[in-house]
Amino acid sequence: VYVLNSYGDVKKTIKVQGRPIDVVKVGDNLWITDGKDNCIKVIDLKGNVVKKIGEKGSAPGNFIGPFMITKSKNFVFVVDSINARVQVFDFKGNLKASFGKFGIEKGDIFRPKGVAACGNSVLVSDAITGSVQMFTPFGGFEKVIAKNLDYPISISCVGDKVYILEMVKGKVVTSSLQGVN
Repeated sequence: VYVLNSYGDVKKTIKVQGRPIDVVKVGDNLWITDGKDNCIKVIDLKGNVVKKIGEKGSAPGNFIGPFMITKSKNFVFVVDSINARVQVFDFKGNLKASFGKFGIEKGDIFRPKGVAACGNSVLVSDAITGSVQMFTPFGGFEKVIAKNLDYPISISCVGDKVYILEMVKGKVVTSSLQGVN
């Protein structure tokens, strides 16, 4: 993990064991999704592991294929790709909710990859269905934001714009929070 200064220069390098996939800063710690150990590693800025959240499994709070991670004002959202769900934690690492119904219809999740907290909603990209869907923070389906995408992975939102990385095509698609029919 590289810690950058405000100019984008490398300030510090933190070695993380396992297979780190994504990172988000929560308070004074970094939460890192680890695809090898199927957990979230919470580390301080010196590189010390403060806490490990979850282990390999399907029980609530565990993971098979943790992938992207994001935070809102109050929660951390973690994509649990193989279990086809998003898990919601408070900033202390306590599981607060888990959502995702396996399937291919609107509101279902088949192979989630990306997650973004956008205002009072959570966006989830699905690599298999080629869609980005909007949910409430605890999983209530709201609407489809984008569809017919080619393996959408990472998502980000700024204002009412949504930026979606289509990994296979090597491009970023722009959508809006208004959604599609």
